[in-house]
Amino acid sequence: MPKKWVEKNTGYTIPDDFFAENPLPEVNTGSLMMFQMDLLDAGKLGGAIDDFVYKEWDDGRKEEDIRNKELIMETDSPQELVRLMRKIKDINSRRHFAAKVLEDEDKFAPEIIRRLETSAFDPYIETSVVALAKVNDKYIDELISKYRNVVSPHARAEISVLFAYRNRFETLPELMKMYKELYLSGNESEMRCAMGVLYSIYSLMRHP
Repeated sequence: MPKKWVEKNTGYTIPDDFFAENPLPEVNTGSLMMFQMDLLDAGKLGGAIDDFVYKEWDDGRKEEDIRNKELIMETDSPQELVRLMRKIKDINSRRHFAAKVLEDEDKFAPEIIRRLETSAFDPYIETSVVALAKVNDKYIDELISKYRNVVSPHARAEISVLFAYRNRFETLPELMKMYKELYLSGNESEMRCAMGVLYSIYSLMRHP
């Protein structure tokens, strides 16, 4: 269905041999990002995850996570939330940031997106993309419109995973172009980022 939808609604034809010629590596950071977004739907499982990881952590790390959650949930400033997103690098905190954004996404999402456009700081990029996973469609629309102007190749790769998570099939033509640009760049770092975009293309095409 995605291939037919794209061709009908965008006029873009996805080459039949694209996937045969561009196999997806088994190890891919895009899958980790998608997993973290899936955890946002965990509901009560989120508490069980906390209980599980807390058993594996020493008391110091457990207390740090609790403090981080309190800092995140108590902040009322978009700029302060962005500062915390840059400061707190623990993956477990990304669920807390996502919950905070949804408390008032019209307040927090615009600033997160604004900083995402120009940031080259990988931990912030990854945290912000997960934090935006459940926002209103209008913010995904905004990211789609700004995607070409995003400065960091890593950010483009991670944002592409967000597009896949939200089943935005209309982004497939742009993702195909971005993948080829990054993969053919000859730059090792950008070629790694291309694999994140490729993962997103695969994810979209697998959707029924």
